[in-house]
Formats: sequence, C-alpha cells, structure tokens
Amino acid sequence: MIPNRLFLKNGRFALAKRFTSTKTNGFLYLCTMARGKFKPLFERSLKELSQVLAPQVAKVQSANLSMGLYNSYRNELCVSKDLFIHEYPNHKVLVRVDACTGNTLTIKVVG
Repeated sequence: MIPNRLFLKNGRFALAKRFTSTKTNGFLYLCTMARGKFKPLFERSLKELSQVLAPQVAKVQSANLSMGLYNSYRNELCVSKDLFIHEYPNHKVLVRVDACTGNTLTIKVVG
C-alpha cells in the first residue's frame, strides 16, 4: 500500500490520498514550483506537457547519440504507419518496421 503524500497546493501543504485510476495510475503529479501552482499531470494540455518534458527528452536523445544508439521518430517522410526515421550520430535513414517480427528494412538514407 502506498502511503498518503504531502504536496504543495496554492501555497499550502495538502494531503493527497492514494487513488487508482487508469487515467492517473496512482500519484502522477507535476508541480511547477517556480510559479507556485499545482496542476495534475493528466489535466495538462499537450502543449504544457511538451514544454515540461522537452528538456528531459533532449537530454535522453543526446545521450543516445553519444552512446552510438539511434533516435526513432516520424516526420513528413513517413507516409504510412510502418515508416520511421532512425537518426544515428552521423546520418538519418528512413526505415520500414515489420510490426509482427520487429525487423527493419532501410528504404533510403535521408541525411
């Protein structure tokens, strides 16, 4: 059992009871202490989530590239659901991923 947690809300400490929900999965809160406001993660807009998570995503992406791994994403070149861009430290390739086997087929080098 997860114990109750304290969190800052409107400049005061409040008690958060544990709850279960498919939307929230227990305690999922992001507090923006700079503004002193509390807003649950699941109540944020996509833009707000992107702003909060962007610095961490950038760190992970650069760490992947420095270890010789690739970053995978979709862009305008990915015209079907099975196409992805794999970005390596020195080049990018358009690949087709087989959803059943996980095998990739390089379509073309894009950069």
